[in-house]
Amino acid sequence: MGRYQHPELGFAFDLPERAEVVLELPPTVAIEPSRDWWFTPTCVVTAEPRTADSDRDEWVDAGLTDQVERLTAAWLIDRLDVASQEPGMVRTLVHHAVHDHPVTLEQWWLEQMDRRWVLSASCSTLDYPEVAPAFASLAASFEARAR
Repeated sequence: MGRYQHPELGFAFDLPERAEVVLELPPTVAIEPSRDWWFTPTCVVTAEPRTADSDRDEWVDAGLTDQVERLTAAWLIDRLDVASQEPGMVRTLVHHAVHDHPVTLEQWWLEQMDRRWVLSASCSTLDYPEVAPAFASLAASFEARAR
């Protein structure tokens, strides 16, 4: 396991075992080979500017509403404040379908420094019990850094 730091955005996180960075923009990590040939478990990091009048809960609610409307057969399974990992962090779990295959989307929403960050980890639902610890480890080690 190594530590990855994005060259432009400055964030960093620990790479789980058998994971590799496959794209710099958008920052994408392939976690490990999937038992389902059609879908490799991945984690994508997105960032947007944080404004002074921002409200975290409104931002998360708007993002989730948009996802559920746009994704096929999507529904929100869980939403949890995980302040034990990072103050203000929200973890969500959404189920949806891609080409009639079940997909689990686990996300961590947080505000650090001058940005809002979303770590979006996706996998075949059949792979989720196996890769969820790697997803959680990556999110727990996430750190925004000033650039």
